[in-house]
Amino acid sequence: MARKNKSPHRYGISLRQRYGFIAVSPLSHLKETLSIYESLDDKSGIADVCGRLGHYYEKRENYDRAKNYQKKALGIYQASGDSSGIAAILENIGSIYEDEGEYGKALTYFEDALAHLKAGQNFYRLANVYNNIGDAFRKQGVYDSAMVYSRKALEVARQNENLYLEKSAFRDVGKTYVAMEKYDSAYAYTEAAYLAYDDLFGREVAKQIAKSRVVYETEKKEAQLKLKNSEIAFLEKEKALSESLQYTFGGAFLILLGVGLWVFRLQRQKMRNNKLIFKQREDIYKAEDALQKQRLKNASLKEAKLRTELENKKLREIYLNDQLELRSNELTSQTLKIIRKNKLLDELRKKIDAGSGNKNKRELQKTINSHIRTDKNWESFQELFEKVHEDFYRRLMARAPDLSPAEIRLCCLLKLNLPSKDIAAMLSISPDSLRVSRYRLRKKLQLEGKQKLSKYVIEL
Repeated sequence: MARKNKSPHRYGISLRQRYGFIAVSPLSHLKETLSIYESLDDKSGIADVCGRLGHYYEKRENYDRAKNYQKKALGIYQASGDSSGIAAILENIGSIYEDEGEYGKALTYFEDALAHLKAGQNFYRLANVYNNIGDAFRKQGVYDSAMVYSRKALEVARQNENLYLEKSAFRDVGKTYVAMEKYDSAYAYTEAAYLAYDDLFGREVAKQIAKSRVVYETEKKEAQLKLKNSEIAFLEKEKALSESLQYTFGGAFLILLGVGLWVFRLQRQKMRNNKLIFKQREDIYKAEDALQKQRLKNASLKEAKLRTELENKKLREIYLNDQLELRSNELTSQTLKIIRKNKLLDELRKKIDAGSGNKNKRELQKTINSHIRTDKNWESFQELFEKVHEDFYRRLMARAPDLSPAEIRLCCLLKLNLPSKDIAAMLSISPDSLRVSRYRLRKKLQLEGKQKLSKYVIEL
């Protein structure tokens, strides 16, 4: 289905959710929400949840239920005169018919959705509808009309400076050129789609880096503030201790002075001895005071050293976490680029195989095969993978030292929790070949019958 990615946040689904990293809301939650809206007689809420349920069943290829929920939502929006809601549901119904291969009906609904969209109301939905109409025409073999609507979608994307829509439009124009067997143009537009994707991903990475920088600066200031507060508290304690010592020594001095006067009055003959004893005791107290102050100073220096080491450790952890996140993003980007490139090249190769052969097509097919088999992307992927999962290769080889390079690659892709179709695309093999490779890998890893291969590799 060409238009399942109508929006990166359609019904609250993000790009990460589309690739399987985060699970969508379960069916029970949607039905519970629908029940609440029905009890409140909230028509707008009922229509919105019906649309979500229709999309849920469409994803699971239960097209009858999907159409029932979408048509229920359409009736509510038509009764309220909500043109934006009507356009959205008409587009959803057209997508269902497109999934079922009824492109004529799909085209009718897409065109109705276009008629309900007001100028400037929602450029994102307008571009998606143009793309859907172009897809429907292309799948019926009406390539001129398909090209017109795909280019309209591209124009809307450029006017609104939306790289995501621009990437989709470039890709659809490239598919139409493939269908028309204009492979040079198809390659050019496909390359433009990859460039738009790289630019889009670069902006996302820049945003994440800026966000991490703000978090780092905030935490740094908080740590400095805590350190300053600790220093103030320590100085206050030191001041209180100093005052306490002064009072103690003062009291001791008065006691000793009183004893000395009493002794001086009672025993003049022992005055000199008493003065000598008093002087000795005074020296002892001074020495103890100096020793105590030196101990306090040493303790203060030791505490400052520990605080500095702790702060350096925290800063190092923050830096390592930032580096790990950046490398994870690079690994994800590299993986997606390889998947998309191999899928497109494989599609182009199949189109070439289906057409009549000539020298230019054979050369293009040879170029495509060389791009599919090249190891440069794998070398870059392996370098990033080792940085993110440092001990994975060591643990893997400890469990099964006789693994082949292809089996090691398969383990890396399983470690990333990629879907089977994406793994097949990465390895440039068929799903049947992938099943055989998984079976052989299970035997080498000596897994039990009930033990899942993907879970075992992820936890390794």
